[in-house]
Parts: sequence; C-alpha cells; structure tokens
Amino acid sequence: MFLAKDGHVRILDFGIAKLGARRTPEGLEESPTVAEMTEAGATLGTVGYMAPEQLRGQVVDQRADIFSFGCVLHEMLSGRSPFLKGTGADTAAAVLHEDPPSLAVQGREIPVSLSAIVNRCLEKRPNDRFSSAHDLGLALRAVAEALLRGRSPAEPALTSIVVLPFENLSPDPDNAYFADGLTEEIISDLAKVRALRVISRTSAMLLRGSRKDVPTIARELNVRYVLEGSVRRAGTSLRIAAQLIDAASDAHLWAEKYTARSRTCSTCRRRCRAPSWRP
Repeated sequence: MFLAKDGHVRILDFGIAKLGARRTPEGLEESPTVAEMTEAGATLGTVGYMAPEQLRGQVVDQRADIFSFGCVLHEMLSGRSPFLKGTGADTAAAVLHEDPPSLAVQGREIPVSLSAIVNRCLEKRPNDRFSSAHDLGLALRAVAEALLRGRSPAEPALTSIVVLPFENLSPDPDNAYFADGLTEEIISDLAKVRALRVISRTSAMLLRGSRKDVPTIARELNVRYVLEGSVRRAGTSLRIAAQLIDAASDAHLWAEKYTARSRTCSTCRRRCRAPSWRP
C-alpha cells in the first residue's frame, strides 16, 4: 500500500493470502484448499509489518492484518516504519517487545484520536486491537467526519455508543449467559438506529471484566456514550439495572432498574419470563 503524490492510496501487493473457513449448511467447515505454508507454525511475511503472533508462528486471524495496517498507517503519518531497525532480527525484536514511536513527536500535527487508533492497531496482544476491519473503519470514519465538520477529531461523534457487557450479579454463575444475551439484544436494537454509531458486539464483549474506567474506554473506542448495567437473578426474581453515561463528563445521564418474576407456564410447564417489566 502506497500513498501517491496525488493523495490517493494505491494497493500494489496483497502480500500473503490465506483462505479461511467457508460456511456450509451444516456449519463452518475448513476449506480443503488452504495451503499448508500459511498455517500455524510458519512465519512468512515482511518483517516489520508482521504481527507478534505471526512472528512467533502462532495461529493468526484478521487481527494480524489490523496490526499490519497499523504499521502502514503509522508509516504514512510519520514517514518511517514504526519498528524498522538495522537488521531483520532487531526489527523482529522491536515488533515483539518495543512500543511504536509516538506520532506526537514526529514533527507533525496528528489528531490525538487518530494516534489512538494507530496505537490500538499496534497492540502486542490481538485481543487489545480492533476485533474487525469494520470497527476500525468506523473509528477512522469518525475522525474523518470530525475533520470535515471542523470539529476537533479528539471529540467523538455525539451519536456514538458502546454497550458494555452486563455484569452477572446472580448467585449462580451459570446465569452469565442471560447477561450476555441481554447485552446482545440491546446492541442489536440500537444498531437498527441508522443515525447512531454502535460499537459491534465482538468489540464490546472483549471489554468483559475490564478494569478500565469509562472515559478511557470511550476514548479508545472514540464514542461519546457508554451504556452499562447488571443482572441479578435468584429463584423467580429477576432484576436489571442500567445506566447511560456521558463519557466526556463521566456523568450519569439516565439510570433505571427493572424487576420481573418468572412464572410456570400452564402450557409448557416450564418457567417463562414475565410478559411485562416493572421499573
């Protein structure tokens, strides 16, 4: 990928490609045409643009491509590859153990939010990067829209939100599936609002158990609002608490609690969720 003098980005080489799993009516099935040279254990690629897990010969997925993209984006903004050293061995060691140089000291005025996106792409652990190119694209689009509107790119779009995984406060840890299901339902419903930018379920679920505070999470995801909550289920009693937070001020804009009781259905003789919720 090269940035031409006319400002256009040109893709000159796709590098090493690998066929992933293909979906069949029976489920996911690994394609029989996947070349052995690109499977786990091989370290093919250009040193300096390869993700740490790729250098180690571990299993890679789309997040390795996001790391490579971060290397290219860093180079486009700074003029130099972030991990380039005098030898291939030193370059590989830098990828594995060194942090990329800060874009803030490269002599260019780089938006803080754009630097944060680059740094997240270049995280050593795959789980700390963007989980998909879709989420990465949303973050870049938010920065671009801010620049076009003359707003500071560090300020997230007003109509952007992340739904954090609801915490399971139930005595039975097996009820965690209910909390996850509720989180997915809320994300799915909010995603139907076309004017609202909603962080995907995959990225949101990676934040389960995170100790990061709300402003930090919002800054890394470039969102304005954060929705968090908890679920407590004991016997027939069910209680859900939720709150909407403005990340810019870390202030609660809205909070509500909902209670319901399970009942035994006369038809199926199983417990069903109560048809109505009572705040």
